[in-house]
Amino acid sequence: MRRLISATWLMCALVGCGFLFSCSSPTSTTVTTFPVPASVSLSPSPNVSLEVGKFAALTAAAHNSTGASVTETFTFQSSNPSVVTVANNGIACAGVWDSLTTPVVCTPGSTGTAQVTAVANGVTSPPVTVYVHQHVTRVVIQPVPGQPATLSPTCLTRDANHSGPESMLFEAVAYAGTSGTNDITPSVGQFTWSSTTAAGQTSTSSSVSLSSPGPNAPLNQEVATAAMPGISSIFASVGGVTSQPLQFTTCLVQSIALAFAPGSSLALTTGSNTATVNATVTDSIGMDVTGIPLTWTSSYPHAVTATGTAASSVFGGVGTVTGSIAGQASVTVSCTPPLCNGGVSPSMPIYPTSALPFQVTSSSAPPTPAVFVTTTGCAATTLSCTTRVIPLGESSTGHFTVGAPVNLPVTPNSFVTGKTSGTSYLGVDSTAAGFSNQGLMIFSGSSVSQAGPVFGRVLAISPDSKTVILSDTIDSPSRVNICVNCASLHTIVPIFLSNATAAAFSPDGLKAYIVSGSSCPGTASTGCLLVYSQLDAPQFIQLSAVPTDAAFIGNGSAGYIAESSQTTFLPTCGPSISGSLGNVSLAAQYLRPLPDGMSLVALTPPVVQTMTANITGPQNVPQNASGCLAPRGVLNLTNTPGPSSNLGTGPFVPRQFFLSRDGSVAYILAQTTGGGSFPFIIAFNVQTGASSQISLSGGAVPLSAGISPGGDQLLVGADDGQVHVIETATGLDTQQVQLTFANNTSLCIGPGNPATQVAVASLDVSAAQQVGTSTVYTYSVSNGTTPQVGQSLVLTGMTDTNNNGTFTITAVNPTSSSAGTITVVNPAGVTASGQAGSGTVPLTCNPDLVVVAP
Repeated sequence: MRRLISATWLMCALVGCGFLFSCSSPTSTTVTTFPVPASVSLSPSPNVSLEVGKFAALTAAAHNSTGASVTETFTFQSSNPSVVTVANNGIACAGVWDSLTTPVVCTPGSTGTAQVTAVANGVTSPPVTVYVHQHVTRVVIQPVPGQPATLSPTCLTRDANHSGPESMLFEAVAYAGTSGTNDITPSVGQFTWSSTTAAGQTSTSSSVSLSSPGPNAPLNQEVATAAMPGISSIFASVGGVTSQPLQFTTCLVQSIALAFAPGSSLALTTGSNTATVNATVTDSIGMDVTGIPLTWTSSYPHAVTATGTAASSVFGGVGTVTGSIAGQASVTVSCTPPLCNGGVSPSMPIYPTSALPFQVTSSSAPPTPAVFVTTTGCAATTLSCTTRVIPLGESSTGHFTVGAPVNLPVTPNSFVTGKTSGTSYLGVDSTAAGFSNQGLMIFSGSSVSQAGPVFGRVLAISPDSKTVILSDTIDSPSRVNICVNCASLHTIVPIFLSNATAAAFSPDGLKAYIVSGSSCPGTASTGCLLVYSQLDAPQFIQLSAVPTDAAFIGNGSAGYIAESSQTTFLPTCGPSISGSLGNVSLAAQYLRPLPDGMSLVALTPPVVQTMTANITGPQNVPQNASGCLAPRGVLNLTNTPGPSSNLGTGPFVPRQFFLSRDGSVAYILAQTTGGGSFPFIIAFNVQTGASSQISLSGGAVPLSAGISPGGDQLLVGADDGQVHVIETATGLDTQQVQLTFANNTSLCIGPGNPATQVAVASLDVSAAQQVGTSTVYTYSVSNGTTPQVGQSLVLTGMTDTNNNGTFTITAVNPTSSSAGTITVVNPAGVTASGQAGSGTVPLTCNPDLVVVAP
């Protein structure tokens, strides 16, 4: 017995050691036991569609009782292995795998369905139904027959008699075979439905909402529900084949009406009250719709802010209007694509028939203006010259002081500030930039950056300060450059139109009208209107006269084009074609919108005249298939010119034409038709028709001006190198801010540390001849360009001290040469020869670009 036992024990030991490979080996085997999961899932779920011979990955996951993922080893089971087999890695084959451990070839099987599950530690997932079908050749979608009719055969309304949005049930049909006529819909299983959104739309502004009809509905059906007004396309796909798009239209917005909520009015006081404005929005079939993403705008957002919300179950939108500083501004609202009426081509914005002119009063002192001054002076020299922006701020004593200069990388040709931010833009000629890419400059008040190689003069900035229109007349071919998202990740859009002179944006920023005295590309027209849109392709409209300016009325419905003897208008909502133009019996060379939102002031020197637009409809106006009115782009609009006033100055050419913040006074800086500058500013009272002239101290000539946010001060750059502060109430020049090289506030500096004064030319003077009260110097240019009449000559090193000094040049002979004679006013001069004088013609950098932050 003991041997048997011993033998038995020995046998067991030997067998045990055999299993462990060696009884004395230090290697051990670790067996990992995973916990039993609370649940197992398999995705995608609950259905998968596969063409025979194709394969797809199934993903299994295990979870504990709290829902957290746990690690498990899975096995997969198919209820119909002749239709579907699943490899150990979870890849399902519509047929049979060559190997479950290392699957490579999926051999097609038969069509049909199979239930696939994943198992971990005895826990089984809910089944996934795999549909195996023939090769799909096409998919077609269509409305399910027999549904109740919608209110309109062309669109579904967002709000059907206040009972909610309309819906329609669609079905998809899958076809197989070379002719694509074999209906295999029952065998393909679940279709995938999707929709497109217009560029710029979000998921919350889409025109259609797709949803499943329910858990027991056929797998080829989907419900499409009206969402935001606009046009979308819906698709269905299965087996890697997608249907042709089917257009789905949520009835477009047709009209907007504004009304005050109880207790609100056009009169606001800063810091104490707001106004609530309700927007009633009606769609193309006459239904009032709610919760629409409208765009609220203010003509002067720093005085009057307008914000809106679409979270209303009663109105299309609700706006809140607040007064920030004393002033006047018009508030309007629009259905602006792509957020509203998206997907329509060409785009179809809708505006109310009028705007709301708010008047804000304040007991506080007017806000302190932020003033920025620079110059184009460096363009007049070939020598090294750095342009600077000089900020001016008002001290506690009411006097303006000079801030820290900001050096610019290149000389600007224009300086324009936006409405809604602290961002300004400085245009640049390509000749000023040389061979560099130093183009349009973006100025934030204390720093400057560049938008790359985009050149031209700034014509207009969009209301949100993000898009800039420039006219490049230097490069060939001449062009308009549009800088989109200019302050950040900018995109440059060049449009080849020659000699553009003016531009204006619609209040919502959707469109801009750009005018040129040259013909439209490929035509022989007298003038051209370029319509730029944030959504549509640029359009050119031939004009029969030379246009000189453009402006939109504040409510946004139409833009106006000044053509000297007449004014034309183009509705914003319509297509950009000549047939949409309307005429106004208003002579205009320059146009500015007034803050009532419906009027313009026109200048045809020396005559000023106002015009007011009146829009009726579009209620009860039939709509065609693609338009906001019938015919599309035609407004029920009449324009009534107001009385005209003669400024009494005779003909002139405006250098600058702008309005006070409340629109009550127009200011004009001008020059004669012969090129001489007016030594005064013209002030025109828009309400009374009276005009006056504001002169600067010392007889200085105004070059550029801006108005303070409160409208109480004009900041005027002049030819004496100073910025003059004018009190608008009295017209008095109360302060002159000097910008000189001596006190380091010059607008331009030369190289060196400390900086040097910039010169136009350096001269060697060899002789002097006294002729009456003038001295004629013989000179040669050692650096720079030929001096010009009117410039200064600073001369040193002459033997006779009476020949040294600073003089005004009265004659240059020859006028363009590197050597010759210069005549200056110098009664004390002495004739002398054999001289070794050194002359400098300093560059004059006057403040000819002034902006005041809004």
